Amino acid sequence: MDLTPLEIKKQEFKRSLKGYDIHEVDSFLDTVSSQYEELIKKNYELKEQVENLTNEIERYKNLEKVLQDTLTAATKSSSDIRTNAVKEAELIKKNAQLEAETYLQTSRTELNNLKNEIKNLITLKNNFLSRFRGILESYFKALDQEIVEQKIEINEINKVLREQPEKIVNLGSLFNQIKKEGEKNDRENKKDI
Repeated sequence: MDLTPLEIKKQEFKRSLKGYDIHEVDSFLDTVSSQYEELIKKNYELKEQVENLTNEIERYKNLEKVLQDTLTAATKSSSDIRTNAVKEAELIKKNAQLEAETYLQTSRTELNNLKNEIKNLITLKNNFLSRFRGILESYFKALDQEIVEQKIEINEINKVLREQPEKIVNLGSLFNQIKKEGEKNDRENKKDI
């Protein structure tokens, strides 16, 4: 699925009690969107350059064809004119070929450079997407851990609530104990992250 910069900017996430700072997430999405938009612009510019160079090569090929046609027409002239025309046409042809070869070689070099630059941009984009995916996966892992911890706490509370009232000596101290265990787990999880 191809993402657009606008889709990245407009991406919304579900909110939770211990969620991430909305402003930080929005700021990060704006940064990602801007960088992605720059990559798209650069890619478009490079494609235009390739197209311009291809058109220029085609123009030189047409120029060579015109020169070939001129040479053919000159050979049909009278013998004196023909001799001079052939010599002049050969000279023009050699110069044109040298110039065309020079331009062709330059164009090929520029085309190869552009291809390499496009490959580099694609690699940068893929690296960026991989890092971004890793960040998101770590966030999802942290959220999954938080959900598991919440379920454990709820199960502990439900277990206590199912006990007989005479077994519950001090409900306040029980909740404090559960709270302390939850805070301890939070600290351990933060150290892991």
